[in-house]
Amino acid sequence: MKRRLFMLLCFFTAMALFPVVSLNFSSPAKTQKPQKDSAEAVCNAAYAFCDSGFCDEAIQAVTDIINTNIHTGHAYTENKISDKELYNRILKGYNSKSELLYTNGRILYIPVCKCSNGSTQISDKYNYIISAASPWDCFSDNYGRENNCEGVSADGINYLCKNGFGKKEALKWYLPGLSD
Repeated sequence: MKRRLFMLLCFFTAMALFPVVSLNFSSPAKTQKPQKDSAEAVCNAAYAFCDSGFCDEAIQAVTDIINTNIHTGHAYTENKISDKELYNRILKGYNSKSELLYTNGRILYIPVCKCSNGSTQISDKYNYIISAASPWDCFSDNYGRENNCEGVSADGINYLCKNGFGKKEALKWYLPGLSD
């Protein structure tokens, strides 16, 4: 009896002396939160895919792709910014209407390239990516027959946006599973 009393007294003393730690045993989130400077990371990465000829709607579409990819944990290499005006347009597009893109209801990494060779390729690594015709890429200064592109063509998005498509419509051309 004395031993039980002693154990209870030790237990309550320990509870009083040490703060209670709350443990969360729920499953981890499927997506990672971006770092604090996510605007800078998104805009810096988008700079590699956009040029001064991009319309604002296309810039917003590209920043949405990059923002989504950063939320999946994808890291981009840092680019040297030489065109501050373009960078500021990208930043403005990100700050005004940036949103995460959901494919079939989930946030998934979306491969993006500057320009395709006339169509995007099916991806073995990303089974939700389809091949999409992108013949307007041949109008781009970046066009080359050797350009293999899985996912989305940034130049293709720009062409579509300049010719009446909204950013969602242009993205859905390459990603038909994109959620509304």
